Amino acid sequence: MREHNLNKVNVLGVNVCDLRPEKAVALSLEAMRNNEFGTVFFHSAVSSLYCQEKDRAMEFVNTLKLVLPGDRHMEMTVLQEPLTGDNGPGTFIRDYMRRLFARMHREYRELFIVSESDVRIDLLKEYLAGSCPNITAAGMVFERETEGAADKVVNEINAQIPDVLLLLLPVEDQLMFLEGYESMMNAGLCICVESLQSFVTDMAVRIPSWVRLLHLTRLYSWLHNEKKLQKIIAGSVFKKRVNEDILAENENDEQNR
Repeated sequence: MREHNLNKVNVLGVNVCDLRPEKAVALSLEAMRNNEFGTVFFHSAVSSLYCQEKDRAMEFVNTLKLVLPGDRHMEMTVLQEPLTGDNGPGTFIRDYMRRLFARMHREYRELFIVSESDVRIDLLKEYLAGSCPNITAAGMVFERETEGAADKVVNEINAQIPDVLLLLLPVEDQLMFLEGYESMMNAGLCICVESLQSFVTDMAVRIPSWVRLLHLTRLYSWLHNEKKLQKIIAGSVFKKRVNEDILAENENDEQNR
């Protein structure tokens, strides 16, 4: 991804880009077409707390050129607006993904999804089949506990050579792939995001038919609620730390007057 003069806001140690979704999509597509293996990292309350605990993670994320708000908490902080109790995905990520998928649909692009479960892959593929059928979507489960699992995923990515690689994984797995395998993965663009479930269910609010047919409704609901609870907890801690950071800055300003 070429160097651009992007306005960035430091949020608890990580520089997050402050730009409109259409500009972010344009930069992403530019990287994809130039075969630069550009990386788009959606930074959220969950990934922020992880980076605060892992200095190496924070340093690495700050080397990425396009770090974008990945949830409502991060979006409000970048915009310097008061944090609310909303734990949703935020309007930025919804607009970005909607615009990106629409462009991929028009250009008949290929998407490869790496996730920790078949449920998440199939849910996104079902959404795309209904909304953006010209996108060729494939995917593979990353079985974290299996020896050589990452190598198998990288080999499958290189066999597909997708236009867009979507790492739909927890932040620690996203960074493991980027740090350890970036130079080995053959794709036009890599997008790192913890979850698109809220985005998908906002666009198509229903339990997929295949979930009902396989009698997996309870499992599906459990997975959805587990992720929601995790985000609520992370969001509360994130808000507390942001407010503490603002308070410390104000106290320093008072002392320096």
